[in-house]
Amino acid sequence: MTGARQTKSLRALRRCLTELDVVLPLLTEAEEVRYYERLHRLATLTAQPHP
Repeated sequence: MTGARQTKSLRALRRCLTELDVVLPLLTEAEEVRYYERLHRLATLTAQPHP
């Protein structure tokens, strides 16, 4: 992946993390919260820079 494409992808993932954080207070069921946590963890791992 080129540097510009990678930068764009990381920005998109960070936006997703922000949106997930906005949704969290709206979740009421335990299953919804677990799903949110999995999505958040995946987005966080993906957004981390790799050597």
